[in-house]
Amino acid sequence: DARPLVRMRDRLKTRLKERFDVHLTFTDLLVKYCALMLRQHPKAMAQWTGQGYANPNGVHVGIAMDTPGGLIVPVIQNADQLGLVEIARQRQALSERAQNGKLMPQDLELGVFTISNLGMFGIHSLDAILNPPQAAILAVGRIKERALACEGQIVAAQMMTLSLSVDHRVLDGAAAARFLGEFFELIEMPELAQA
Repeated sequence: DARPLVRMRDRLKTRLKERFDVHLTFTDLLVKYCALMLRQHPKAMAQWTGQGYANPNGVHVGIAMDTPGGLIVPVIQNADQLGLVEIARQRQALSERAQNGKLMPQDLELGVFTISNLGMFGIHSLDAILNPPQAAILAVGRIKERALACEGQIVAAQMMTLSLSVDHRVLDGAAAARFLGEFFELIEMPELAQA
């Protein structure tokens, strides 16, 4: 149920544009929520390397971006330590550099988790392919009004589909399900991000 997420963005979008001149996107909110969840679920950002299992050294969230040169994954480093304004600023700057072919090597380094949001292309659901050596990638579909059973009634609700692909050498199904379940809670109760 994406209604709380949509309300959260609607409440913040105009205010952040006026006060900080940033355009808040759903991806910005998802980066923030992922960063919070990754801090609580460090295995979801661990990596499988040639030497085996490696622990992360920070919460560095990659965002899959379509560019004229193809798919690229710039990284917002230490995303768990950033507020929404700074996440939005960095995402916008990375996007502009990616579109103009001006990303620097450090823009692509240290990623421990990737978000692939294809909702803006009208895609309802997808299964994303891992970005090695990362152990997890979150695929985000379009927010679309659908029928939802709510307290014995059928209501029209803004819904979204999320899926998590994982490397089972690092993260097993139960651990992935716990991560995704708690992530759903943040989507449906964004106020938990402030707790």
